[in-house]
Amino acid sequence: MGLGGDGPLPPGGAGWQFHVTVEAQPGHEAIYERWKVEEGERQRFTPGFRRRLLLRSDDRPQLFFYQSFWDSEEQARAFGSTPAFQALMREIDPNGAMVRPQLLEECDLRFDAQPVIA
Repeated sequence: MGLGGDGPLPPGGAGWQFHVTVEAQPGHEAIYERWKVEEGERQRFTPGFRRRLLLRSDDRPQLFFYQSFWDSEEQARAFGSTPAFQALMREIDPNGAMVRPQLLEECDLRFDAQPVIA
């Protein structure tokens, strides 16, 4: 589905990571998920993008957990100003699908279980 990225995480947890928890309006889960899939297809070609995860709760299917990994905060924030992202927001505006606005929380990467290749 294009939700992940191919780039490895920076060594030692360097870079910038963030997490959001989103509760979708009942019956609007597919809109939010489609937006995240389409966003990911555009992020894959953005300088500094490493990877992303979108998890959906089994017990509460309207609840999503999203994580994004970048080389820097500046590169991540610049993506929001790209023509590709702006066009996507006009095509699929996810704000009406959410119970409340997304709350972005910066995260410190503590460990990554993937093997490190030197």
